[in-house]
Amino acid sequence: GGDKNSDSSTVEVTVTTTTTSETTAILNESSMTGTRSDYSWSIEELSKKIILNGKKISLPCTLKDLGNGYSFSKNMSEEKYFDEFSYLSVDLLYNNKICAGVQLVPPQNSTDYDDATIFTIFAYHDSDFSIENFKVGETKDNIIKKYGEPTTKSPEGVINDYYFYVRRRILLSYDDSDKLESIIISYLPD
Repeated sequence: GGDKNSDSSTVEVTVTTTTTSETTAILNESSMTGTRSDYSWSIEELSKKIILNGKKISLPCTLKDLGNGYSFSKNMSEEKYFDEFSYLSVDLLYNNKICAGVQLVPPQNSTDYDDATIFTIFAYHDSDFSIENFKVGETKDNIIKKYGEPTTKSPEGVINDYYFYVRRRILLSYDDSDKLESIIISYLPD
């Protein structure tokens, strides 16, 4: 966790949030290697229907694409997927307050992270974030009626994964009353 209202100047460089660490472990799950394509919708379509802080965005994107007020915290950590794909995890700030976590690929010929390719967004429960009808507070039953059964579910049913490929998925977490609590979308084309 951590204080979602912390100023970026107070964030320590080597600290990563629990949410980011737990999410990274889930996203790196090596048992998922296949592709799911029998839904009536595609991850590519939904990657263009993201709303963050009232603004429509698409993945992948850059910090510049998000617009004014966005920045990265200083607590960047280097990670690798099971297939050795390297990326950075960092908190996304809006007006110096954490609004989401992101995974990004740094630019190859620059140290300016404004041009880094953001391919994953993990929205916290209090974020202004949605992907079409994937909205915080929506019931699990309504999500399944609209989008079908998830590819995988955790044994307790609190985490559902609509999985297409390791960097193309929507991962949902539900609270005890089966209401959508957090949303992760990852979309990075080949």
